Amino acid sequence: MSLRRVLAAGFKHHGRGRLTETELVSALALDRGWYTPDEVRELIELGVDRGELIADGDVLVPTFEVGEVTIPSGYEPPEGLLDVVPPFERLLGELETEGYDRRESVAGINELQARSHLTSDAAAVIYAHRQGLDISTVATEVRRDLEGQVERA
Repeated sequence: MSLRRVLAAGFKHHGRGRLTETELVSALALDRGWYTPDEVRELIELGVDRGELIADGDVLVPTFEVGEVTIPSGYEPPEGLLDVVPPFERLLGELETEGYDRRESVAGINELQARSHLTSDAAAVIYAHRQGLDISTVATEVRRDLEGQVERA
């Protein structure tokens, strides 16, 4: 949610649903001072990888409703937003947030992985989906990663 909130702040700053990379960099680096221009470019790449943004040439379009994202007064992005957390770990964190026991979740994912011969990320997506979590963003990321592995093979 933090990535989505930061990206939404840039779109809200300009009041438009489509921005160029330069406009988003300007909003988040120059106007808000949250990141350097290079870090904003990393955020954009992360947003595209996680399915939060669609890049159409130099134009960026969010895949979520910007108006539905609340940005509290005085909001500052959390430390480590640019640290890449693997899908498996992100889903475990979401499961924990929803009240599921971490050890039980890991055991369930491992069992599913062994039984179905899936990657740990793919098994985590299926497991979290079965628990009722919205896994659409992570599932898109895992699918893209798997497609990339197939292309490289």
